[in-house]
Amino acid sequence: MDHLRTSLQKLDDAVLNGSPEKRMQALWHTTDLLLAGRYSEDQITVFGKVIDRLAAEIEDVARARLAGSLARTNNAPVQVINKLALDDSIAVAGPILQFSERLDVSTLVTAAGTKSQQHLLAISRRKLIEEPVTDVLVARGNEAVAVAVAANAGARLSEFGFL
Repeated sequence: MDHLRTSLQKLDDAVLNGSPEKRMQALWHTTDLLLAGRYSEDQITVFGKVIDRLAAEIEDVARARLAGSLARTNNAPVQVINKLALDDSIAVAGPILQFSERLDVSTLVTAAGTKSQQHLLAISRRKLIEEPVTDVLVARGNEAVAVAVAANAGARLSEFGFL
């Protein structure tokens, strides 16, 4: 792990002083490395710190690509996933909100309580939705969100949500 940490730190240092193109290349290289390997949570956290710094100033299209790459993997760094889930752009947040199993209930409740109806619709299509999240979806969501929650067999409804 120390070797990986040292390599990622060197990459981080070199790219932060490089051009935007070099930063983008390093982001995709680091993401590909993460997705291709099997790592401990500590190692995933290190990858996350590097990815987070590299992705800090990229455009919506690149953030959407990153979100699409990380949405369905169990290697996704939690801190990066949480940040992408709360992005104002549905193209970025949508895949994470709908598919990522690395999101915690707190982040989902925050997204459901503060983001657009498109964000709520993405959350309503998750495989499993916990009661606190469902409560916010039915309280804030429009008709399309309510229908999606009702049709979702994995949505757990509280008494409030059911009413």
